[in-house]
Amino acid sequence: MTTVDPAADVAALQDVVDESRIRALHADYVDAVNRQAWDEFEDLFLPDAHLTVVKGPSATDEVTGPGGIGGLIAGYVSVYEFLIQTVLNARVRVRHQGDPDRAIARLYIAEFRQVTSSGRTIESAGVYHDEYQRRDGRWWFARRRYDRIYATAPKELDVHPYPTDLPFADGFGRRG
Repeated sequence: MTTVDPAADVAALQDVVDESRIRALHADYVDAVNRQAWDEFEDLFLPDAHLTVVKGPSATDEVTGPGGIGGLIAGYVSVYEFLIQTVLNARVRVRHQGDPDRAIARLYIAEFRQVTSSGRTIESAGVYHDEYQRRDGRWWFARRRYDRIYATAPKELDVHPYPTDLPFADGFGRRG
């Protein structure tokens, strides 16, 4: 007969709930981007949240706070008459470094766009390295780094290697 440790089950259940809420945060973010609802970032990002966007070896943008993050992304998408972003896959780890109020994720996305002035379509894909904090009983984005890995370009494919120069341990390791 198998016995179940009730304390372990409660902790495991909380981990499932936390991961589900973080995945809902991802969905809320993508939905806001697709609708260009930048004011909703106030409900997703901590006031001191930091975003780094790496678009290639020599093109990096960094901003802080929901307004700065929304403004940066709004500037990116303002040239498109059409943009759809979708989550391809996400690996979420709760209890980051043993802290029940911290979590991390590696999140792959794809985007499909059309440039307003030319009608040219663009496809891109990349990876977010995220950190989350639970404050006031809910999960928030605390830090995001986005690395573009692939994008169609005007004349040829624009491909960048998977990022290996992260200035932090991503917490996943080989089998993490």
